[in-house]
Amino acid sequence: MAKRILSAFLAIILSFSIIPAFSGQAQAAKVGYDYQQALAYAKKHWNDGKGLCAEFVSDCLKAGGITDVYERECENLYNQLLAQNWGTAYKLKLTGGTRDRILMADNASKVQKGDPVFFYCNSCHEFTHVVLCNGADANGYMVDYAHNNPHNGR
Repeated sequence: MAKRILSAFLAIILSFSIIPAFSGQAQAAKVGYDYQQALAYAKKHWNDGKGLCAEFVSDCLKAGGITDVYERECENLYNQLLAQNWGTAYKLKLTGGTRDRILMADNASKVQKGDPVFFYCNSCHEFTHVVLCNGADANGYMVDYAHNNPHNGR
């Protein structure tokens, strides 16, 4: 009986030790990520013609303090951020209509300023684009910085 109680106690203790990795808490703050620095870089360099979308967002993240991330492909960047435990992936809720948009209020617990947002193509089954969230416009829709295309105000 004592062995069962001890085994149960150890199982509970061990399960608590692995919970933080799966808690859903963003880990970027632990490495000193400063989203304001990332956005300042994005604002200054969105139209400099260097690199593609994943390279641009990698550079923004580096400017914000995540210094050992660098990728040129969206899927690789996505996987690298998760593998380093710098964040948690969520599916964002889109509004309906002729052009789906991301309402920040509907996704407040999922996306914030300075977060990378990856777009997945259902028909080709891969990530096709990544942007850096820049908050919301006056209507509450997410605006972003993207390579050679600031979507601010859309």
